[in-house]
Amino acid sequence: MSTTVGPEALRQSHTKVQTSRWSPVEVTGMRSKVKKRAENDALRVLKRSFRDSIAVEPVGIAERLGVQVREAKFDERILGGLFLKPGVDPKVVLNRRHSFFRRRVTCALEIGHYVHMSATVDEYKRADLYDGCEEIGGESDGEYAHEFARSLLMPEEDIKIFVDLRVDDLEMAVRFRVPREEMRIRLKNLGIRVSELGTV
Repeated sequence: MSTTVGPEALRQSHTKVQTSRWSPVEVTGMRSKVKKRAENDALRVLKRSFRDSIAVEPVGIAERLGVQVREAKFDERILGGLFLKPGVDPKVVLNRRHSFFRRRVTCALEIGHYVHMSATVDEYKRADLYDGCEEIGGESDGEYAHEFARSLLMPEEDIKIFVDLRVDDLEMAVRFRVPREEMRIRLKNLGIRVSELGTV
């Protein structure tokens, strides 16, 4: 796929992604159940996937789930999208303009949407946008997908080992092959202070 697609073509359902400029919001009650379910589902998928290194390969996982992964030139604000249609293989489309690490996170995010939505719907399409903040009061599948992606790419057990070994957030980001901002969000969500990493 090599066509340029504008944001209007994918506007029907969308979520926006949080960057490091905004601190993650503490979630309690009902929404925390969504996060826990996402983390458990990511762990289940991870346990059934072959790993030959610290970095998880989300494209391989998507393909094992029967989801095609493609790239296209989108507007810079679009991270990627998920397309479900009866009788057609599900597709994840990533923005070719973004970095390799960002595309890995987007792929994991779209896998999260697929796992969450494919159990209940046959037809679904969405685009995830990157503009510096997360949509407030959005669908629970957006929260689920973000938690799923971070849990899949940065498993808590692996992070705990790195913390014990005094590895800092930058080195963790490189080892997990994710943007540093995503690594910091994951650490903060796990209650780990970045300022204390790598110190003796």
